[in-house]
Amino acid sequence: MARPRRLYLRLYLAFLGVLLAVLAISIGATILFGRGPFHFFRQAPRFAEHLARALPSLDDQAALTRTLEQYHDELGIDAVVVDVRGTPIASAGSAVPIPGPDVLAAAQRGPSWMPRPPLLGAPVRARRGAPTQAILIVRLPPEGARAILRPAVWLAVVLLVSSVLIYPLSRSITRPIERLTAAAEAFGRGDLSARSGVASDDEVGKLARSFDEMAARIQAARKAEKELLANVSHELRTPLARIHVALELIQAPGEDVRRRLAVVDEELQELERLIADAQRPVQAEVQPGLQVLADEPLLSRALDNVLDNARKYGGGPGSPIRVEARKEDGEAVIAVLDGGAGIPADELERIFDPFYRGTTARARETGFGLGLALARRIVEAHGGTIRASNLPGSGARIEMRLPVA
Repeated sequence: MARPRRLYLRLYLAFLGVLLAVLAISIGATILFGRGPFHFFRQAPRFAEHLARALPSLDDQAALTRTLEQYHDELGIDAVVVDVRGTPIASAGSAVPIPGPDVLAAAQRGPSWMPRPPLLGAPVRARRGAPTQAILIVRLPPEGARAILRPAVWLAVVLLVSSVLIYPLSRSITRPIERLTAAAEAFGRGDLSARSGVASDDEVGKLARSFDEMAARIQAARKAEKELLANVSHELRTPLARIHVALELIQAPGEDVRRRLAVVDEELQELERLIADAQRPVQAEVQPGLQVLADEPLLSRALDNVLDNARKYGGGPGSPIRVEARKEDGEAVIAVLDGGAGIPADELERIFDPFYRGTTARARETGFGLGLALARRIVEAHGGTIRASNLPGSGARIEMRLPVA
């Protein structure tokens, strides 16, 4: 899957795009209306055309030379008049480079031209519409050449400065969002102490503070739940022990009453085990960034049922339960491992059948055999699979495979 483009890069490119659009509109407006620094590009060739029309007859070379010298003295330009083959007829000022035959041939077809800054040119004709007799080529003074380059230099400077300033601006906008995202991901992985720490006064800061407050309330609620569960477990042990002793002291007169008292005793033992397992250690090993395509309440129910199965048959109260979650072969693998006696080989598939209780379950635990069956229904509804296996030595492993996000 392609990595999504970072938000600050999208903002950076968006800012640059807006800047380029504004510059393009400004350039188009100045060119269209003939104002601003780009006015020169429209009017400079016509300037050469006016100079060519003011030239005297080409037959009077002395007058032609005087006119070119007047251009040089008053306007500060170098000028030369050449025939259609490029041979100089008259000149004034420093030597002006003469373009090649192709450029001169093209110059004869239009009113004026600009072969390359700072050179300008225009055809010399006896009257408007008459054939070209010669070509006037002028070279602008340094001030005119700089006027041509100045807009381009300014544009380059504006773009460079803007691109340098826009990048930290985009990073300053997205950095609080990245911190908030990192805190939310850590909180989702189970780190209830994760906080964004964003303290800005804008909308992002308000969202970050709301998240931090929510995370603090959830952490406090989880802590209170654990304390309440521990206190309830502690307070229930004494009355349960008294009830258990009282049942042992009852001398039932009939078989039917004794059988019913035995059922009550089994339920009391189950309640005592539930209380004892309130602090059952669970070791979790979850691959960072793992995401599962699933309905959260249903998947939580399936995982609770598998954990409850491990609690019942996974050894004594001190025996830890392991939970592993990782990505493997394009799927999310969630496995629960216990340290019990394992599952008989002929029951590895049957334990997921509704109302089926294994041989060890019938002797030790109460229940109806629906927990693992419900877990299988939930996993298969998500397009996944569930299976059981025995660990080397002792213990069982129940593995759920689900599609990844």
